[in-house]
Amino acid sequence: MNIWILTIGSSDVQLDSDSQSKDKGRTTKSFSDQIWNYWYTDELKATHHLPNSAKPTRSFPDKKDETYRVSPRILGTVYKASPETVQQEILGYLTFPLLDNFVSKLKDMNVEDSEKYPLPAAIVLLLTDQLAILTDRKLKSFYWQDTCELEPILHHYLMKKFPDIVCQPVLLDPKEVGKGLDNWDAVLDLVGQRFKHLEINGNSVEVREGENAYVSHQAGTPAISSAVQFCSLAKFGDRVRFLVSNEDKSELTGFVESSNYLRGIKREQAKELLENYDYAGVNKLIREYLLNEDTKILLDAGIQWNFAKFEEFADKLLQLTNPELQELVQSVSDRRQYY
Repeated sequence: MNIWILTIGSSDVQLDSDSQSKDKGRTTKSFSDQIWNYWYTDELKATHHLPNSAKPTRSFPDKKDETYRVSPRILGTVYKASPETVQQEILGYLTFPLLDNFVSKLKDMNVEDSEKYPLPAAIVLLLTDQLAILTDRKLKSFYWQDTCELEPILHHYLMKKFPDIVCQPVLLDPKEVGKGLDNWDAVLDLVGQRFKHLEINGNSVEVREGENAYVSHQAGTPAISSAVQFCSLAKFGDRVRFLVSNEDKSELTGFVESSNYLRGIKREQAKELLENYDYAGVNKLIREYLLNEDTKILLDAGIQWNFAKFEEFADKLLQLTNPELQELVQSVSDRRQYY
């Protein structure tokens, strides 16, 4: 099965900018910051214990092309609690800058090479819910940045883009105070557990040889992003294709092959093994990535040394092709004969 694992961040769902609203023929009274007051009723706030001061904001208030943002838990709650007519109105105001980049790239690459880049049959949405560990309900609390309430909005968006896919939400919901979604070790364990038991329609996810596990990990906390990278590589290996982008520069959207990530991870692991002179471990870990023959020879020589096979060690060194290394080996050999 070809799947797409997608993390969702607090800014992945936004409201139209003033410029976008103007282009759609709306009056000033119907711009995002104004229409919000009609959706965000006193009754809704009281019923769902939402903060009074939750208003759409822009990073640069003076820029008319700047989109508006609302905390995702609040936006999702308002959408879910609204009647269908208001829901349809809300959907008309929503924009998905990063997701639009991803979707366009997937479709473009599928047209270019459908065998190498088939469209996903299922999308795994990684959503956050810290209800169990965050008791602070102030507007600036990370609680309001959780993305779990956006699930119906995201489902609608993705089904519109890919009508034949299965959309599977997966919650990252820590249960222990002090081990939230900014805790690297705890998040790695949590994501690892979710990936271990990953299912689509009750069936375990299996990505076979020749199939792809597209992974977009940029959204969410740095701990989530890192954990998704490691866990996806651990589960799917070289079938992973990381799909990355930039919200403001769609031309930077593209794939990063898993081999590039694996190479970097294995390099760091190899450094630790070298500190313990574990040349056999280094050889097993990164030999396929070594392009320089002299490096391979030195590694093989180190393995012989570890096994106290000193003649084989010397023979390996004599195979070096680099003149400077040959000179160094000869110098050591001459001194050895002298003593």
